[in-house]
Amino acid sequence: MNFNFSNKRFLPLLGVMLAIAFQASAEDEDLRKVGTKGSLDNVIQELVEAPWPLGFDFFRTVGVSGFKQQGGSNADPIVFRSGPMETSDGYTFDYTEFRIHPRLVQGISFYYAKLEQGRCYPVASLKPKYALERFVYPPSPHNAAAERVSKESAYELRSNGTVLHFTTDGSSQECLVSFYRSTR
Repeated sequence: MNFNFSNKRFLPLLGVMLAIAFQASAEDEDLRKVGTKGSLDNVIQELVEAPWPLGFDFFRTVGVSGFKQQGGSNADPIVFRSGPMETSDGYTFDYTEFRIHPRLVQGISFYYAKLEQGRCYPVASLKPKYALERFVYPPSPHNAAAERVSKESAYELRSNGTVLHFTTDGSSQECLVSFYRSTR
């Protein structure tokens, strides 16, 4: 019997195997318990310090679990989304999301977290710890003219070969709405 592992067949199979393995590990009982121990500050600090690309150790450390694949395994990229998670200081993530290239060339290439509205985490509490720079999202030409100007404001932090974007609600307190990490 001749086994020929060409890149055309082996890499997509490896991607599917990784996706299945991650879903199985995300259901581990210990992963759910860790999420209630860390504060939002800890989650952000771990995200700033984590090497690129992100690995599954990051999710274990911050306690994010229960990921479900969004779409098919042949999507580019493969997207996984978690359910809600509450931090020890009472902030709730609506969900977190990460993306993997189907050929696993870059590892986890994107991480996103959306905070539940209702409790304000002022971005001013991040400014003494990190060198945040004001960032302006360009208007989307696909939106109607009235929707192109957003009240949201954003800040950027460059760290470990990556960029973290913190989006706020645009209020006077500048409450954190979401944040994501991607390559530069």
